[in-house]
Amino acid sequence: MFPIEQLQTLLKYYKDDLLSLLHSKNSFAAKKILNQSSDKFLDLLCNILHHICVGHVPVAKEKWPVLVKSKRAAYLHKNFNTKKATNSLLKSSREKKHQVLSHFAKVYPILLEKFFHPNQSNPVVTNEVEESEKMNNAS
Repeated sequence: MFPIEQLQTLLKYYKDDLLSLLHSKNSFAAKKILNQSSDKFLDLLCNILHHICVGHVPVAKEKWPVLVKSKRAAYLHKNFNTKKATNSLLKSSREKKHQVLSHFAKVYPILLEKFFHPNQSNPVVTNEVEESEKMNNAS
């Protein structure tokens, strides 16, 4: 089964509640949702971000510059690029998870768009992500 399908089956419980709120609210509300969420939801969100980072869940191509400009793309790759980095975050304290996940509060609508609008086109390919990061780091 393709990873996005696996994640969608896991998200059936959260989709109506926390995940849809993260997708639809502003950054202040997103941080409040993260504060009130369970450890399992934080772990699930870490796994979702890992699958987004490695390219299993695509991000719309026209939205990617927003992530690069806000430096969220580099932070995403720093913390979720490898399974080892993701697992170390999953094993860390709740405070550390919350700290990392709250960095994405402004861009959750972009990152979670594929789960709520699956038919949108123009996904970003993983190689393009790495190239845009190199260009961003070079400047």
